[in-house]
Amino acid sequence: MGKLKKRIPIMVLALSALVLFVVALSFATTEDQKEDYIQQQNAIRSTSPAESLHPDVAAKLAMEAEIQAKIEAEQESGGEDPPPVKAAYSTKDNQIGISSIAGHPVIERDPGSVLLSEDFELETFPPAGWDTINTDPGYGFFLGTATAGGTQAALCTWHGSGYQQDEWLISPVINVSTASSDLKLEFWFLQGYTWPHDFKIYVDVGSGMTEIWDSDTTGYPTLTWWKYTIDLSAYAGGPDIQLGFQYYGEDADLFGLDDVNVNDDAAPVGRCCYGDPGAPDCADNLEAECDALSGTWTAGLDCTDPCPVPSENDDCADATPDALPATWVGNNEGATFDTYCQWFSENANVWHAFTITECMDITIDYCGTAAGWANGWLNLVTDCDCPDGTLLSYTAFDWGCANGNPQIYFTGLEAGTYYYPVMLDPANGAAGDYVINVTGTPCPPTPENDDCAGAEEIGDVTDLAFSTTTATNEGVGLTTGPNLWYCYTATCTGEATASLCGSSYDTKMATYDGCSCDPLGTMLASNDDFCGLQSEVTFDVVEGNEYLIEVGGYGSSSGDGLLTVSCEVTGPSEPGDNCGDPIKVEIPSLPWCDNNQSTCGRGNSYEDPDDDICMGYYTNGEDIFYEIVVTTAVTVNFHLDPKGTSYSGMGLFTSCPPTLT
Repeated sequence: MGKLKKRIPIMVLALSALVLFVVALSFATTEDQKEDYIQQQNAIRSTSPAESLHPDVAAKLAMEAEIQAKIEAEQESGGEDPPPVKAAYSTKDNQIGISSIAGHPVIERDPGSVLLSEDFELETFPPAGWDTINTDPGYGFFLGTATAGGTQAALCTWHGSGYQQDEWLISPVINVSTASSDLKLEFWFLQGYTWPHDFKIYVDVGSGMTEIWDSDTTGYPTLTWWKYTIDLSAYAGGPDIQLGFQYYGEDADLFGLDDVNVNDDAAPVGRCCYGDPGAPDCADNLEAECDALSGTWTAGLDCTDPCPVPSENDDCADATPDALPATWVGNNEGATFDTYCQWFSENANVWHAFTITECMDITIDYCGTAAGWANGWLNLVTDCDCPDGTLLSYTAFDWGCANGNPQIYFTGLEAGTYYYPVMLDPANGAAGDYVINVTGTPCPPTPENDDCAGAEEIGDVTDLAFSTTTATNEGVGLTTGPNLWYCYTATCTGEATASLCGSSYDTKMATYDGCSCDPLGTMLASNDDFCGLQSEVTFDVVEGNEYLIEVGGYGSSSGDGLLTVSCEVTGPSEPGDNCGDPIKVEIPSLPWCDNNQSTCGRGNSYEDPDDDICMGYYTNGEDIFYEIVVTTAVTVNFHLDPKGTSYSGMGLFTSCPPTLT
């Protein structure tokens, strides 16, 4: 739950034909009104006309935005309870996706030919001589790494719907007066998923920025660092230039820029193999000339080195699955591009496969290959046609072979057949003869309380050790990664606290009323980060009653942890604290007033982390419950005076706890 939501007081009423419960008090703007406000703010930015919004609604929404901005600024500046930093910057959907070992290679150049080089590896940002223009504060370019791989880079993360990002990174002034006609710009860039965005590059010769390239003009894959070269020969020998890199989008996705280089290296001649892959023609030419022939170009070789031809396992469908352990021996120099597979179509590959008959942890290593093999895919597929849902990402990789080559690990693979592409990447030494070893070990058993139905029965416990490293997720509950379940029997009537403080990984947890699993009971409390990256929840309990505790992790995080559960007797509840003891109001005995009321100290009796009751900011705060009994059909006006409080909200429902059904 975000910091803002924790500070919002909420009072709850609920209403039915005879007995109606209402949730929350105060002047609450509707979602339509908020959408109107956002659209008008966008219209103001774009100078297009917009209909006027009621000034009270506009003032309310402006106040909400101001408070939200202040809270975010406090968190960013290291104020009270700053939000924990997650491991790396991910895509909007928190996916790693297709990944390779090398990220992108380092290119050796003649130092005299380099006019600008920036790899963003220092701690200062923007780098010396560079500048930024940030039109959406907090969402401009910054230093970071991406879960898609690669080293430190200039990244832009996404902002939500209704926020226009127009972010600039501007290079130092570049002297091109002595540059040759081979002048060019080379850079690597990364996009997350194809959420709407645009990336453009500009040149300024002293009279303002002129667009020279738009990412919309070229196709490039998602979740992969991609190299591009732009011809700058038109500026060679002329006045100084400056480059502008513009990221533009609304509700877009992660974007990265790295290894920006302006140079006038002469284009090298290499071997170009083109035509029929089974009997290719050969020419010694430039890479651009080879691209025009739809050929495969290799630097440092010429046609005295015969063009390789595809092996029998060039296509995924031709790979013969092996039992484990297996050793794959082959050569990938004749590999062709896999146009049939959406994830690996940008690279030439040969394919291998293996079959397992039980759950196993798999290791794929290049230890038998000559030293220097420095790239490879970190993914498997379960179907050669590569439909959605068949791509599997690695668990980890290292350079643990005795000769420095890589090892790749996949944990918890279920019985089945898996296909692995061996990438052709001469720039990183991944070309030629290879020997790849594949081994597997049976998966360790899952914990007995891995599934909800097997929840471990507990009372009050202190530092109860657990591990989710071999746990799974059956698709029930709040968390999406490995989780465990406990059935807690309350030892008192009052408040129970379940804590994961002291655990060794980034945790997440929730509690539910009762220990039934199908369906789960009402969620009573949930938390991600309470004590650093660990979680803690407090919820109302009745002695002898049972409550489910779900213990998981943020995203796919797992590890060793400690669970402590305690119960504290609290004083008698006040009328209005919960659905069991609401403040009763009978209609049509009107008018009716409840003066000098307060939500303070009443608690948030019913958690709704996904805002299923559609009350936005007002869902997850402290509540007062009213029961409205209607004995005669009547039209009723509800009015709330918030008495100067920043936030309060009111909702009318036909059930308690409140739902929309």
